[in-house]
Amino acid sequence: MAKPDAMKAIFANVDANAMHSQGLYTFNFWTMGVPSQVYIDDYLPLRKTHDGTYKGFFARASKDGAMWPLFLEKAFAKNHGNYLHIEGGSMSVAVNTLTGMHAY
Repeated sequence: MAKPDAMKAIFANVDANAMHSQGLYTFNFWTMGVPSQVYIDDYLPLRKTHDGTYKGFFARASKDGAMWPLFLEKAFAKNHGNYLHIEGGSMSVAVNTLTGMHAY
């Protein structure tokens, strides 16, 4: 069953698709069962492609060009220490971190 409100609650900024004027974003996560906030800037790890455009190393912008997946991934990595700590992993840990709900 989809829980869109649970996903919306992750983004502390009003509109997850809007660029924040100061380049600062706040995400609501759950760390070891306790609500926590993670703050990030808008400096993202990008790579230049063969056609001269830039893409994320890991997450990609959505088909409509929204950048929220890259920001969410950066905040998730910061919450867990760095990008290497979120490579692979358990789906239940991800669901618990993002929503506070237990996934079995």
